[in-house]
Amino acid sequence: VTANEPAPMLQLQGQRRGTMTLVPEQLAYAAGIIDGEGCISIGVSGLSSIRLCVGNTQRGLIDLLHQWFGGNICTKRKQRPGHKTYYVWEVSSGDAVTALTQVLPYLTIKVPQATLALAFQGTIGPRFKAVPPEVKLTREGMIARMHVLNKRGVA
Repeated sequence: VTANEPAPMLQLQGQRRGTMTLVPEQLAYAAGIIDGEGCISIGVSGLSSIRLCVGNTQRGLIDLLHQWFGGNICTKRKQRPGHKTYYVWEVSSGDAVTALTQVLPYLTIKVPQATLALAFQGTIGPRFKAVPPEVKLTREGMIARMHVLNKRGVA
C-alpha cells in the first residue's frame, strides 16, 4: 500500500468486534480522537437512539476504533481531485453506550454531549411499548440541548 492508496479493509468476519479489554492509555487515545474528530448525536428518525462517529482520511485510525469498539465503517469517496477518500466509523444505541461509558473519564471537550447522550439512551425502554408523554417531552428537551451543544460556529 502506497501513501496514495487507501489501506485494505480490515476483515474480522466470524469474530465479534469491540469486545477487547482496553487499557487506560487506549481509552485516553480514543477519547482524544473523539474529542477532536468525533460527533456524538441523538438520532430521531425511526427509532430514537444515540450515535457516536468519527470521520478521518486515515483508514488505520478508523480500523482501530472499529477493532476496539465494533460498529460500522463506511467509505466516502473523494468528491474533487486532490481530496482524499474519507472514512467514517460509527456505533449507535447500546454499542455507543458501551463506548461512551468507557471513554467518558478521559474526554475533555465532549463531556456534555457524552453525558447527555447516555442520559437520553437511559430513557429508551422496551421496543413496541408506548412512550409516556412526559418521557417524550424529556427526550425533546434533550434533543434540543444536543443540537445547541453540536452547533457549528462561534458560541
